[in-house]
Amino acid sequence: MPCQIIEKIQIVHCARGPQRCEKCKAVEANKWALLNICPDNPGMVARRVTEFTWQGEKLWVEFEVEKVFESKQEARAWSKEHGVIWVGK
Repeated sequence: MPCQIIEKIQIVHCARGPQRCEKCKAVEANKWALLNICPDNPGMVARRVTEFTWQGEKLWVEFEVEKVFESKQEARAWSKEHGVIWVGK
C-alpha cells in the first residue's frame, strides 16, 4: 500500500473538525492535498481518517496533511512528477 496519496479534502484546524471547533469553522476550505496515510504511531494520536480504495478493497486510513495545493492542476502536476497516487476525481 502506498504511504502518500493526493485527494481533495476539507482543510481544518484540528481532528475535531468544523462541527465541534470554532477555529476549524474559521479556516474551513476544500483543497487538494498530499496526504501521508502511513503516519507514525497509528491509533495513538487523534487524527482524521479518510476512505481509500486499494486494489479493490475499501480501507479507512488515518492521515496527516503534508502539502496543500492551490489548484487541481498544481496537484496533478506534482502527482505526475513524484509518482504519487491520485485519489481525487
